[in-house]
Amino acid sequence: FGSINGVVKFYPDKVVRQHQAPPVTLTNFLLFNEPVKVGSDKNSILKQSITETKELALRHNQNMFTIQFAMLCFRNPSRHRYEYQMRGLDDKWVQLGNRSEVTFTHIPPGNYEFKVRGYNSDGVTSKQITSLMIRIIPPFYKRTLFILLAGFTIVFGAFGWYKHRIRTVRKRNEQLETLNERLNKEIENRKKAQAEIVASLKEKEILLKEIHHRVKNNLQVTSSLLYLQSKNVQDEKARSYLQDAQNRIKSMAMIHEKLYQNMTFARINSKDYIRELATYIYNSYGASLRKIRLNVNVEPIDFDLDTSIPCGLILNELLSNALKYAFPNGREGEIMVSLQKLQNGKLELSVKDNGVGLPKNFNLNDASSLGFQLIRSLTNQLEGEIQIHSDGGVQVQIVFAKPEMKIS
Repeated sequence: FGSINGVVKFYPDKVVRQHQAPPVTLTNFLLFNEPVKVGSDKNSILKQSITETKELALRHNQNMFTIQFAMLCFRNPSRHRYEYQMRGLDDKWVQLGNRSEVTFTHIPPGNYEFKVRGYNSDGVTSKQITSLMIRIIPPFYKRTLFILLAGFTIVFGAFGWYKHRIRTVRKRNEQLETLNERLNKEIENRKKAQAEIVASLKEKEILLKEIHHRVKNNLQVTSSLLYLQSKNVQDEKARSYLQDAQNRIKSMAMIHEKLYQNMTFARINSKDYIRELATYIYNSYGASLRKIRLNVNVEPIDFDLDTSIPCGLILNELLSNALKYAFPNGREGEIMVSLQKLQNGKLELSVKDNGVGLPKNFNLNDASSLGFQLIRSLTNQLEGEIQIHSDGGVQVQIVFAKPEMKIS
C-alpha cells in the first residue's frame, strides 16, 4: 500500500493470534449515578483511585452504585466481552457482553466481593481476575453490638422489672395482711358490739313486754273493780260513767295485749292490729245481736309504738261512740273502719257509719264530752287533724303524718 510515507507492506499469514488477554481494570465508581471523587477526609468513600482501591465501605443508605471497568487491550476492543460475579449476593458469573459497567440497587447490608474478568477479540480470557471488596454497613439498630446491648438491656430490664414486681407484690401482700388483720379485728369488735346490742335490745324488748303485760293485768283488775262498783250504784248517770270508764280501760288492756304479743315493737303491722282491735270492740258491745255490720279496710302500713297506742285509743273512742249512739232502738246499719295512705304521703284513719248522725248544732271545738276531748288530745299526740262530716251518718277522719321507722 502506497502512502505519503512510502510503501506499507502487510502479510496476512504473519498475523499472530493473541494467546493471553490483559486483566480488567476498574475505571470508575458511581453512587446514585454520580461519579465519586477521591477525598482524604474520613467521610470519603474513595481514599484513592478506584483502580488502586481493593476495599471500600458504604453506609446502608448508599446501596445503589455503579462500577465501570475496561480491559487495556486496544486490538479490536469492540469485540471485548465481560462477565462479573458478586459473591455474597449471587455466586454465578453473569455475562455482560460488550457492556463494561454494572449497577447494583437495594443491596442489603453485608460483606460482598465483586469480581470481573474479560475476553479479548480472540476469545482469550484474562488469567487474573480483578476483585473489589465491598462492605455495606448496616444501620445502628441492626448491628451486632447494638442487638447485644439491646438484648442485654431487655433482659436486665425484664429482670429488674421482675425483681421490682416481686418487691411490690411482697410489700402489697404485707399491707394486705396488715389490713386483713385490722379488718378481722374490726369485724370481731363489730360482732361483739352487735351481739351486745342484740342482747340489749332483747332485754329491752322483754322488759317492755313485761311492762305491757303488767299494765294490761292492772287495767283488767281496774276494769273488774269498776264493774263491781257499777253494780252497787243506783244512779243511772253515774253507772253510765262507770261503764264508759270500764270499756275504755278494757280497750286499753286489749291494746297493751296486742302490743306485747307482737314480735317486735319497732314494726307493728297496722292491718292485723286495727282489724283485731276493731273486732274486739265490736264484739264487746254485742253489736252482732243488733244487726250492725262491721267493715274493716286497712292498708298494710307499719306503725311504731308511739303511733300504735294513740291510733288504738282513737279507734276505741270512735267505734264505741258509733256502736252506742248511731243506731238507737235496734236500728240496722253499717260501720266502716279504714286506714289508707293519701297522695300527699299522709295517713287517714276513718270511722264512718250510716246511722242517725250528729245534732245539727254540734261543734267539735265546743264539745264537752270526755270522748271527743280524749280524741282531740290523742290527735295532737299524732300531730294530726280531725275532720267530721255528718250527712246521712257520721264520718270522723284523722289525718296524720306517716311515722318514720327507726331500725337499730
